[in-house]
Amino acid sequence: MIGGMPKMPVFKLILFILLLLVVSAFIIFNIGHTSSISIWPTEKGTFTDVPILLSFFVLYMLGLISAIPFFIGFRYRQRMRKKRAGDAPKKSKNEKARGKTRVLGTKPDHDESHDESADSEEEGETK
Repeated sequence: MIGGMPKMPVFKLILFILLLLVVSAFIIFNIGHTSSISIWPTEKGTFTDVPILLSFFVLYMLGLISAIPFFIGFRYRQRMRKKRAGDAPKKSKNEKARGKTRVLGTKPDHDESHDESADSEEEGETK
């Protein structure tokens, strides 16, 4: 921290200003350009002399609107997962840690009866 302020907000501010400069340069260089937009393959479905910036803005807004259902579904799934996790019995930290530990060379889905027979074979070989 320099002067009581963290470095990150200043860095974010500089990046934001640079982004605004790039966007404004894009707007300035394309202010006079127009295009024809065909929605349907007839003359009635064609818009002529549409500013490019207006078409970009409309397409950007359509993209944002089309993303809303996905965002709502994502939030709904997160809420349902939290709800299911809250209904399940809670384990202590030790039980969670024991379930995640794994010895090198072992399979994660092994049988205890298989381990006992393997141990007895190893003991027989060492004798």
